Amino acid sequence: MSFIDRIRSAVVSLPKPPPAPQKAQTGPALPAVRDTFTATANTVASPVSLDGRGTYSVAPDEVSGKLDGKITGPKGITVSIEASAKASQKTDVKSEDGYTTYTVTSEASFTVGGKVNAGVVGFGANQTEGITTTYQVRMSDEDYQRMLDGEIPEPNPFDPTTMPPGSSIMMNSSDYSETGLSASYRQLSLDSKVKESEGTSMVFEMGEDNQLTVTGGPTEAIENSFKLGLTLGPVSAHIGNTTSLEGFTLHTATFDLDSEGGLGSYGEFLVTGDMPKENGDGVSNAAKIEKLDFDSTSSAGIKIGPFSVGGEIGSSHLNQVTTTLPDGTSTTVSNFSLHPGDIPIELHQTFGPDGEEDLSKQTMTMTLTDVNDTVGAYIYAAFTGADHDTAVAQFEGDADLVLTLGHDDVEAIAERAQAYIADWEKATGRTWDEEFQLGSDRLIGQLAGVESVADISQILAGATSDGQLAEGLLLLSAGFGRDTEPAPLSGDVKAA
Repeated sequence: MSFIDRIRSAVVSLPKPPPAPQKAQTGPALPAVRDTFTATANTVASPVSLDGRGTYSVAPDEVSGKLDGKITGPKGITVSIEASAKASQKTDVKSEDGYTTYTVTSEASFTVGGKVNAGVVGFGANQTEGITTTYQVRMSDEDYQRMLDGEIPEPNPFDPTTMPPGSSIMMNSSDYSETGLSASYRQLSLDSKVKESEGTSMVFEMGEDNQLTVTGGPTEAIENSFKLGLTLGPVSAHIGNTTSLEGFTLHTATFDLDSEGGLGSYGEFLVTGDMPKENGDGVSNAAKIEKLDFDSTSSAGIKIGPFSVGGEIGSSHLNQVTTTLPDGTSTTVSNFSLHPGDIPIELHQTFGPDGEEDLSKQTMTMTLTDVNDTVGAYIYAAFTGADHDTAVAQFEGDADLVLTLGHDDVEAIAERAQAYIADWEKATGRTWDEEFQLGSDRLIGQLAGVESVADISQILAGATSDGQLAEGLLLLSAGFGRDTEPAPLSGDVKAA
């Protein structure tokens, strides 16, 4: 039997599997709680447990950080912060996936001077105030052990140079409600459109070369990024998983701690809560990140980008995360499926300062979790040209299929679908009528009319089943008619 006959024979016998079960989540589920910090009573020197393997005590150690008040920020405010008290007993020590997290309470002394507006800053001019600080630390297991051995200092947000690369710290507004820092959280809360009951938090992540990225916003979204680790990807990828908040805004910026401009801006941010909105001396990657959620009941009839909510989106759900840069350019990541239980799609779009979209930069990703081996093999073969045995081997076990398409891929797929229809009409002597096409042929007819990545995103998401989708794509790669040479479709597919 020829290769083309094998493909067509396989398509005919393609099973229609039930929806693939979700892959079991590894590790404990992340709780959607407002505040995971422990109160300042953490100072008790009781033993703590690490993964239930026994208990040990951590001796208090010196924290001798200081943010130099001689450096004036861009708003004319000088900030001197000295954290010279002993750090308290660490609690809630946990190790998971190579990272250790724990809670610590320490003390710091703030002195603020210069052009101070007491309505914005919770301190009077030249006033010194002592604050007990509670925060959560996340660092690699290796760095945590080095800290216990006295090789590196305790990470402290008021002297961020103590933070090793890849570490992060989270601070929560509820721990500072009665201190001078409460004003900074109020400002951050206003900027982020956060309700008082939801709480506001900041997460600090140290990158290479003393580049400190700070993100502030509602506590639930910040906790989500903190627990996943910002080093795993952009914040926008993480907050898309925040489900219990309908919509919110985050602000982020990176401070160069090796420059006076970066240090001054960082000090001002700590006491004002006013995140830099523009890039400048020592400040980069300033951005506003907004998350919006839509469903057919709350958003019927509203048109959002390429989607018509209440129409094509139907009874399903769409969430969008938009990141806007200081120059007005923005990117939007949309996660959606057209009907409950349908194939999930992630669409990336890029917009200029005038709001016009650059269609050439659209990309989409389709992920089939723990995909049926046969379905995965057929889609993989359709985009790679791999033989059957090679394709099946990719999905043995609990593998996911990830398909990514860009603008050029969509153009190429549309041309292949149009050629398939032309060959069908030539072979049958009939005119292709979309209304009377069923199953795989109907899908191919839809693909022939796509003009953008957004178009194909909605078609793939709306496929009757992943089996039908695999069947249609495999037929399209084979082509119609015995004189047609099979060729892989344009796109990137992999087993993950």
